[in-house]
Amino acid sequence: MWGRREPMRSRPRVLTVISELRLGGGAQSLLRNVLPALAADFEVHLAVLMDPRDDIPYYQRLNIPVHDLSKNGRLSPWCMFDVARLIRRLKPDVVHSHLTHADIATRFAVRMSGRPPLITSNHLGWSGRERSIGRRLHTGTTRMDDCTITVSEAAHHYLMGKGIDGAQLRVIRNGVDPEVFRPQTGPDVERLRRQVEGAGPVVLAVGRLVPEKAFHTLIAAMRRVVAGIADVRAVIVGEGELHASLHAQMRASGLTEHVTLWGRCEQMPLMYNAADLFVLSSDWEACPMSVLEAMGCQLPVVATDVGDNAILVEHDVTGLMVPPGDPDKLSDAMLTLLRDDDMRVKMGVAGRRRLLARFTLDRTVQQLAALYHEFARQY
Repeated sequence: MWGRREPMRSRPRVLTVISELRLGGGAQSLLRNVLPALAADFEVHLAVLMDPRDDIPYYQRLNIPVHDLSKNGRLSPWCMFDVARLIRRLKPDVVHSHLTHADIATRFAVRMSGRPPLITSNHLGWSGRERSIGRRLHTGTTRMDDCTITVSEAAHHYLMGKGIDGAQLRVIRNGVDPEVFRPQTGPDVERLRRQVEGAGPVVLAVGRLVPEKAFHTLIAAMRRVVAGIADVRAVIVGEGELHASLHAQMRASGLTEHVTLWGRCEQMPLMYNAADLFVLSSDWEACPMSVLEAMGCQLPVVATDVGDNAILVEHDVTGLMVPPGDPDKLSDAMLTLLRDDDMRVKMGVAGRRRLLARFTLDRTVQQLAALYHEFARQY
């Protein structure tokens, strides 16, 4: 333990540890919204293991201390010792880590520093993704947690199948702020729509340009969609390692006039409202923030049936579900909704209603706060 305990704090101290603050990831997006809300009832500190420059000013403006534990912006080979030193200095009542590198480092750091309660959040989905040593180590050390949050039922069942005690696991799904992600009209939305450079319907996809997001499937599907609706445009928002290969696929398919790799967007609520349809083509997911954000903006969704997508999206009510890796089924669903304005409107309204009932940021914050208080009291 800590030795001599500090006097009882007015607010429990929570140390959040994350691998990186790179904008665009689901865990990072969640923290941007959750930590400010939690700061009303907890003394929140944030530690970052890799290049934290993207978001430091954001947290500093909110008076949330950010501890840069990187080595010249990169992951330090001694990061678990750095986390352990920080734990000994701050003496948090609860430690909460996010993402693979942070989870592994923090699990060992907690053992070295006096054993405060450790909660980790598992943001991962699985589809044969246990090949790497890092992934196997991440799963294999899960038993070191006092509590493991999974953001999806799929991850919950996966970990139970790996022998993790169900009593250790809690499902707390991602949530979004419906006052931020809401239906909007007006000049800002119209300006963004004009930047898409097309008079026809706009399909939006959001995510890092990485293999698991399967944007190559969406681009392949767009060939049939364009054959059916000549003036359709797809906008893919995000950055990542596959930018060049996706652009090459667009050129080879003759789709450079119909598909845009937008890059980073700082006005996502407006971007959702500038679109007619949201598409998620991923090969694997957990609980994708982008689907929830689209639902908040009253946008109908076509999504692959992976992770918890079928829990977020009610098939034939708030959107359409399709199998992963099938461009033909994906294009059929897209064409069905793009050709039926009334169906899109009804599904969009139903999607926002479903979000308000089940997937709001307030609900996520309340569940996390209750969990922090539970483990702080135990310690």
